[in-house]
Amino acid sequence: MKTLGYQISFNTKRIFLRNFSYSFFTILMPIGFYVLFTKVLVSGTAAQELVFAKQYLGSMIVYSVLINAMFGLGQIMQGDRQQELILALSLTPKGAKYYYLSIGIVMSAINILSIILMQLVGRLTWQINLSITESLSVVIVVILGTLPLMGLGILRVCLETK
Repeated sequence: MKTLGYQISFNTKRIFLRNFSYSFFTILMPIGFYVLFTKVLVSGTAAQELVFAKQYLGSMIVYSVLINAMFGLGQIMQGDRQQELILALSLTPKGAKYYYLSIGIVMSAINILSIILMQLVGRLTWQINLSITESLSVVIVVILGTLPLMGLGILRVCLETK
């Protein structure tokens, strides 16, 4: 368990804190799109704008999570494969299983952070208040929906390294 904790800490710093482009494309860009398309480039009555803002909030949450699962994970795994990090980890006594598990945990945590931030922006810009049940169901559905995509990315890298 201590090994997994170290691996999670290492991957969090490496992926999220040291890679601004990753943070930009998975979190900041969807927030920027949401504000741009709901506050700047919108027309209609106030009721129509509110309905659009609610629907677009869901779209941007899904967009953010899919960008993370499809492109973020793929970029990270491909970079690790090119730098032979996965090969080096597979030669250690613990193997690469903690690496894969920690990547999944870090990606899920970033997805949850992204969902929370998107909901916060929706609340601050349009006073969209989701109940705790709605918020948790969004998190659960989105995370469960991205697990197959993350699994395919990991499987692809596993098959290419053997």
